[in-house]
Parts: sequence; structure tokens; C-alpha cells
Amino acid sequence: WAWATMRHQPPAEVLIALERRMLACVDDFNPQALANTVWAWATMRHEPSARALAALERRMLACADDFIPQNIANTLWAWATMRHQPSADALAALERRMLACVDDFKPQALANTVWAWATMRHEPSARALA
Repeated sequence: WAWATMRHQPPAEVLIALERRMLACVDDFNPQALANTVWAWATMRHEPSARALAALERRMLACADDFIPQNIANTLWAWATMRHQPSADALAALERRMLACVDDFKPQALANTVWAWATMRHEPSARALA
């Protein structure tokens, strides 16, 4: 996250080493760590391995009910920016969570969420669009 915020581009081998470390401890990630990881990858234009993306998605599904609006928006924005197509289960879980906390969304987070859905060609439920 810090490197992406500073616009620092570490060498590919460093990012690959960090991916390996992430895979070893991903089950300890909370929603903010998950969102920050994919946001940083997208911001740095890093193409994570399919294994890393699958592990993060699996962990996201396990803790989706704990995501706050910023985590939801950042995760969806990152996936769309990386041109990653998450599973239907992952999109449905984040949509359900978004509906549960929609009143807490700031305009920018809501805009980023809708942009990400459109970019990923996700068709949200009628309730999500209401």
C-alpha cells in the first residue's frame, strides 16, 4: 500500500516475493488488508498470479460481512482496474455487504463501486440499483 501511495515501482521479483509471503499468511488478512493489497497491485499495475488472486478472493468470501464501504469500493475498483473477473460468488457477497451498509457509503465510494460493476460487466440486483 505504501509503495503504491508513494508511486514507487519495486522490481517484479520483489512483488513476486511479497506475493509468496502473502500466500503464507492470507488467512490472517482482515478486510482492510485485503482491500489494500489489491488496491496497491492495481495502482502499481502489478499482475498478480492466479493463485494469489484466488487466495485473496477465498479470504474475502470468509470475511465479506466485515467489509466497510471503503473496503468494498477499493476491492471492486482494484479488480476492475486489473481487469480481473472475480467469481459470481465474490461479486454477490460484496453486493450483499454493500446493501447491508449502503447508508454508510460516501459518494466517491459509491461511484467507484458502480464504475467497477460496469467495467466488469456485473449486473447488480434491482435492489442494489434502487
